Amino acid sequence: MKLITLIVSLIVLGVLVTVHEGGHFIAARLCGITVEKFSVGFGKPIFKFVKGGVEYSLSWIPLGGYVKMKGDSADSECTDADSFLNAAWWKRVIVAFAGPFTNLLFALLILVVSFMFPQKVTDHFPVVDYAKSNLATYFQAGDFIKELNGSKVEGWYEMLGNLKNSDSNTFSIERAGNVSEVTIPALELDNWLSGELIRPVIPAQVGEIIPKSPAYLSGIKEGDIITSVSGEKVNNWYEMTAKIATGSDDITITLLRDEEELTKKLHKMELPDSDRKLIGITQALPIQYDYKLGFSEAIVTGTTYTLALVKMNYVGIINLIKKPSTLKGSIGGPVMIFSTSKQYAKKGIAKTLQFIGLMNIILMVMNLLPIPVLDGGHILFSTIEGIRGKKMTMKTQIMLQQVGMFLLLSLMIYAFYSDFHGIISRYRAN
Repeated sequence: MKLITLIVSLIVLGVLVTVHEGGHFIAARLCGITVEKFSVGFGKPIFKFVKGGVEYSLSWIPLGGYVKMKGDSADSECTDADSFLNAAWWKRVIVAFAGPFTNLLFALLILVVSFMFPQKVTDHFPVVDYAKSNLATYFQAGDFIKELNGSKVEGWYEMLGNLKNSDSNTFSIERAGNVSEVTIPALELDNWLSGELIRPVIPAQVGEIIPKSPAYLSGIKEGDIITSVSGEKVNNWYEMTAKIATGSDDITITLLRDEEELTKKLHKMELPDSDRKLIGITQALPIQYDYKLGFSEAIVTGTTYTLALVKMNYVGIINLIKKPSTLKGSIGGPVMIFSTSKQYAKKGIAKTLQFIGLMNIILMVMNLLPIPVLDGGHILFSTIEGIRGKKMTMKTQIMLQQVGMFLLLSLMIYAFYSDFHGIISRYRAN
């Protein structure tokens, strides 16, 4: 499985780089800028060939790639009209923007396709934990919802997705061995979706673990059943999350793993977008059913999902700027990518495609940051040049590139450090 995951990770990285650099390549050619080299990977080439005056290569270090354009470095003395830095400022903006934009288009395509593949959807059993207010008239704790409006109910969230908002809903309920039907008048879906008035039974069992989170670093594993938090017993997911959300940042988790009781010490992590703190686990979802969308539905869902991912990443960056203390758990390198791709690969081709889509969005957002040497930096400084009507001095350009390279290398070093710190911490915890 590790070999397969490694192969998937390398394929994902290769696709990301090829798509991104391909965008720059096509835009440069269309703008009349000479491209000298197109490389996937860095370092010594595994193989290379020349076609149409361009050297294409696949290199040994699979951590990125590049398109080498004529006269694209700040210290270049090339004055030819077909060189990058001597092209019109708006052409340089187009070339710089084309890479991230191609990632966005590819993400949209791959996400739409992913929703047309059959995929296993995980869910909770459609069993009521409690019902409040007027819903308590119809439901009791332990009720098993078997049918909704004459159709079999597969899982709790699947049921919520099929509720009628403006009409009555008829439920077939099994209670104490007896099956009966109840019809509920028009309801507010928000009351169901929020979980305030009715919610399913959710045990305090660990599903997925966020890489580099406190749970990951402490050695908590998928399937662990949490029985107490800092000495206080918990009977379900709701009690567990309530206990974790309050009190000291340093907590002790008692859990069951293969009938063995274990104790883990954790320091809660802070969320960038709120004051809430958590340990980095998701709910275990015990049942699976098949899910597949038609072409038109996949286009709508894929487009909505793409826009949501773009928004999520930009909001995440803004929140990191507002709360730099959360940077530690938010940055990762190749090991984090490997770990995340492993989680997606286990779930089949649809989820793997969605991971590729997500990584394309992340690459787009990161490259559009206004940092020298990144695409966003080229766009910013070329636009400033267009507004001012004159180029920056060579000295200024070189200085800005050096600053940008320093920031980029610092971020890469931190990402590698964060990766290996996570590996060592988890190894010690186990």
